[in-house]
Amino acid sequence: MLHKEFWGLLFLGFVVWIFMAGDGSTRINRGCRPIAWGGNVVVSLTALALPSQQAGVKRWVDKVEYGCRYSAWRLFYQDDYNRVLEKQQAAGASAKSSASASTPTKAPAPSSTTDK
Repeated sequence: MLHKEFWGLLFLGFVVWIFMAGDGSTRINRGCRPIAWGGNVVVSLTALALPSQQAGVKRWVDKVEYGCRYSAWRLFYQDDYNRVLEKQQAAGASAKSSASASTPTKAPAPSSTTDK
């Protein structure tokens, strides 16, 4: 029973560590940090056993860690990001339409031909 409490407290500490971060990008990085920790172990073991495969394993671990960060961003922050983009596009469109409406139209330039 003691091992369940240990792992539960360890997980709770991890979750608290994630949410203590000040901004979203740090939370995402902290949430995916165990993948980097495990990946470092796998890359190190690969370097010992199969040194020629180390670079390939490192690329694979980097892709998995990026996938974790991207998935977390999409899950938690993409809706907010889309709303901000829509507001910016609406503000840009209204600024363009008000600028074109307030621009005075120019009278045609007088002709340079003279009657003789």
